[in-house]
Order: sequence, then structure tokens, then C-alpha cells
Amino acid sequence: YDYVKEQLISMSSSPQNNNNSNNNNTNNWASAGAGGFAGCLTWCVVYPLDVLKTRIQTSSLHQKMPIWSTTRQILEQPNGWKSLFRGLNVTLLRAFPVNGIIFPVYEYTLSHLQKR
Repeated sequence: YDYVKEQLISMSSSPQNNNNSNNNNTNNWASAGAGGFAGCLTWCVVYPLDVLKTRIQTSSLHQKMPIWSTTRQILEQPNGWKSLFRGLNVTLLRAFPVNGIIFPVYEYTLSHLQKR
């Protein structure tokens, strides 16, 4: 998050724009973009595990579903490993704006709490 935010700030800052309100606005947009990117990246990594968790949770109570047999069952489907990522696009469409809002709000709140 921090690396992407710093890159976005450095790409958008220019020597003429030393206005404090302009820098604050740039920081908010950079925080939103970096937050959205970080949220999407996190979901790309975690999503297959979330699919496995959901399959185990929705299985019958009378049938034990260990993670390895659930994984094998998913991988044996016609789409194979792609089944682990089914629905990721919708999750990413939700993740970017949600995290893009949460990160700047968090930083704004933190900065105001530290002023007290």
C-alpha cells in the first residue's frame, strides 16, 4: 500500500504545485488508488482459499470434508484450477471502491486523532 501510494504521489506531483490543499488532495487520491489496488491484490491471493473455505462450510454436516479432498474435488472439475477463481471479477469490482474509500478515511481519522 505505502509503496503504491508513494509512487502515485510522485507521479502526480510537480514542482509548481506546492500548495498545501493541492498536496492534501493528491494524497487523498493516491491513498484511494493505493487502497483499491491493495484490496484487489489481497483478494487475488486469498480468493482460492476463500472458495475452499466456503465449499467446506456449505458441505453436509454428516460428511467431513478435509481441505485436501475438497481441493482435489475442485481441481477434478472440468475447469480445473480455474474453478478456484470463479467469481473473482465481481469481488474485484467490489474490492476496489470499498478499499479505495476505507484507506483515505482511515488516514484522515488517524491524522485528526493524533492532533488531539
